[in-house]
Amino acid sequence: MRNSLFELSLCNSIFRQVDKLARVDAVVLNASVVTKVLRCVKDNESTITVNVVSTTLLTLLLLSTIKSFAAKWEISPAITVVSSEIQTYTSFLERETPNAPDTFNNKETTVMLDR
Repeated sequence: MRNSLFELSLCNSIFRQVDKLARVDAVVLNASVVTKVLRCVKDNESTITVNVVSTTLLTLLLLSTIKSFAAKWEISPAITVVSSEIQTYTSFLERETPNAPDTFNNKETTVMLDR
């Protein structure tokens, strides 16, 4: 299933599709975005929306379905979130501000190349 996790409503749509399946043994969440330009989606900067909020929301939505498959089929299904270590290569000074989410969304203070 390919969807854009810029839209949080798509998390619910994906969940409903998975919930209709007879069995799921594994889920791989591989959505991520990197950008040089600040773009806000809903209440967050786009990389935060896709890389953190949507991925976390989708994982939490799928947990109950995955647990029910585990019980029904006597299996150990997995949810895997794919990531990279690239964030360890930046100084990411914004994280040290008193209100990081506001800093992430502020065009005056955001340094996208530092993320």
